[in-house]
Amino acid sequence: MSRCFSLLSRSLCTGLLVLSASVVAAEDYPALYDSLLLPKYPGAQVVSVGRDNTQLSDGMSVTLKTADDHITLRRFFEIQMPASGWTLQETTATTKMRAAGLLDKLPFMAVFCRSDGAAVQFFTSDQGQVRVVEISASIGSNSCSATNP
Repeated sequence: MSRCFSLLSRSLCTGLLVLSASVVAAEDYPALYDSLLLPKYPGAQVVSVGRDNTQLSDGMSVTLKTADDHITLRRFFEIQMPASGWTLQETTATTKMRAAGLLDKLPFMAVFCRSDGAAVQFFTSDQGQVRVVEISASIGSNSCSATNP
């Protein structure tokens, strides 16, 4: 009897685990991300979305995971963001590091601005074999506000 109960409980638990795994859906990019014409990184998984992603004045945050390295991430966003009307903001020190070939040895960190004062910041970090990409956007009180006319 106990053997039968043990098999039954394992079957039920396995079934519940499979069911719960299939019910949990991956996050998707918020509509605000799309409206800002931000590029979607191919093959990345959206793992979290900020609390309010409907208005840029409230800010927006999206976190991705990918197996790609920092160099690949940097190249993708530095090409795709300007194609969507965003300008990379770079300090003199960063420009010198890029020229010396040192930038690719660091995690990808960048701020892109738009003429209306909107800013998008990217920051990557390692979690073992996975790269986490934190993306945040805001308008108004940010490093791009000075570009407003």
